[in-house]
Amino acid sequence: MPAVKEQPVKSLGRWYKSTLSNKSRGVEVQNMVEEGLRAIDRTALPGKFKCWCLQFGLYPRISWPLMMYEVALIRVERIELRCSV
Repeated sequence: MPAVKEQPVKSLGRWYKSTLSNKSRGVEVQNMVEEGLRAIDRTALPGKFKCWCLQFGLYPRISWPLMMYEVALIRVERIELRCSV
């Protein structure tokens, strides 16, 4: 059985890594949002369908990590600002 230092463990939708800190998860969530926004922007869909993808595709995907981990309020505000642009 590998140790947590060697391989992260996922339990109940939450990743446990060797540091056991939530600081790195905020950065990962922000990167996930930026990648998702880029993917939505690259599609050839019209604007209203891009809004639909954002509302029903990306938002539910990022809401779970934001509820599970203690993400700093500043980082959440940056994510919100990036999504609203």
